[in-house]
Amino acid sequence: MNKDQRIKLSNTLVYGIVGAFFGLLFPIIATLFDILYIQHLSFTLENIFLVQKQQPLHWIIDTAPLFLGLFAAMAGKKQDSLVEANEGLESKVRERTKSLEEKNDLLLIEIEERKKVEDKLVISTQEAIEARMAEENFLANMSHEIRTPMNGVVGFTELLSQMSLSAEQKEYVDAIRHSSSHLLAIINDILDISKIKGGHIEFEEADISIRDLIRNIENTIKVSAAAKNIQVSTLVDPEVPTNVIGDSVRLSQILLNLATNAIKFTDEGYVRISVHCLGVSENQYAISFKVKDTGIGIAPQQLKNIFKEFKQAESSTTRVYGGTGLGLSISKKLVELQGGQISVESTLNEGSTFSFNILFKRNSVRPKILRIPEENGESIPEGCKIMVVDDSRMNRVLVKKILQKGADNIFTEEVENGQEAIELLLESDFDLILLDLQMPVMNGFETCHQIRTKFPEEKRNVPIIALTADALPQEKIKAFDIGMNEYVIKPFKKEDLFQKINRLIRK
Repeated sequence: MNKDQRIKLSNTLVYGIVGAFFGLLFPIIATLFDILYIQHLSFTLENIFLVQKQQPLHWIIDTAPLFLGLFAAMAGKKQDSLVEANEGLESKVRERTKSLEEKNDLLLIEIEERKKVEDKLVISTQEAIEARMAEENFLANMSHEIRTPMNGVVGFTELLSQMSLSAEQKEYVDAIRHSSSHLLAIINDILDISKIKGGHIEFEEADISIRDLIRNIENTIKVSAAAKNIQVSTLVDPEVPTNVIGDSVRLSQILLNLATNAIKFTDEGYVRISVHCLGVSENQYAISFKVKDTGIGIAPQQLKNIFKEFKQAESSTTRVYGGTGLGLSISKKLVELQGGQISVESTLNEGSTFSFNILFKRNSVRPKILRIPEENGESIPEGCKIMVVDDSRMNRVLVKKILQKGADNIFTEEVENGQEAIELLLESDFDLILLDLQMPVMNGFETCHQIRTKFPEEKRNVPIIALTADALPQEKIKAFDIGMNEYVIKPFKKEDLFQKINRLIRK
């Protein structure tokens, strides 16, 4: 018999015994009362039996212990049931409490694990941000460090090409120009893919003449095509609108990437650029562009990798044809960022066709802008006074010589950092300042800030052109925000620099 059974038996028995005991009092008291007060007899065992025989009512009263005992036993049993039910409830409560405690422990462990994961996620996010910033800083520094000497190479090569050269010397100069252009294209590809990843690409909305743009691209690639005896042709469908709204620079970049690729991988035959209008809505034109060649083609198994970064059809392609493997990836991203799609169809040893489409706004939805003709970019007004601020002596000499070839009686002063520029501007007046951004002692940003905020009014508004090797868009935004008037990236085109100088000085 276990503990619970002993408790159950004890409660039923005790209640029954107590009930029978109290029930026994009824016949004893009734018999005693009858003997002493009714019969007036002495209280003896003989009289007790006598009274019991004479009074049948006593027989009924004698059953009281039995019934009270039974009733009490039933009450005891009910109490046992209540105790059992209570114990059952207590057991369930204990089990539920234990279960909740276990779940609570598991929840606390899960919360702790989640907290650890969140902490790791925060650390990973911070590391990713720091890595991205480090990448951008690295690219900015590399852009500056590579573009600075490249500016000298490109600039002095251009000056050298304008001299009287022998056929052999001209051949060497052309080789230098070609190599520097190739290196600059690689640098631009790397910077473009970085800007796309960082979300720094911005698209302009301006009038585009599709036919003029295609004609310019044809003229650009004709020289390299003629060198390989490849025929270049273009076709613009009559249904293509004369003008649309979009980014002509990015459109030219995409088409030039595809066209120069086509020429690079074609040894004989032709390269054809065609443009068609796919559809017209109330506000947009859907225009399709195709670049078809009769080149080496692409194997079917390589087509899936053709738009991936740093990927080319074969591992030997880079060695044979050169390039970074970024051009097609950049083109794809530029097309997709403008809401378009790009695809390729190719047959090995027969040629390839790259197709893409872009949605352009209809120029009728934009107000017409009256454009002021640009100043002639071939010369600078005579007698102007320009300060050249650059820590690279090579760049200072190059800029000075280019400026001197652009105008008569031009006066230039050279300094190698912002602090010297501040001191020189305090002493003399200048029509314009060409200001490098990355310099020791005082950089271009601080120099511009000092001029715009601390100089007297007659010198505070001197035009400032940032002439820098920093090609990242955030640097350009920062330069304009701090008060610079124009931004020219090294290596620069003489015409571009002269045009901006002209506009600012004449203004």
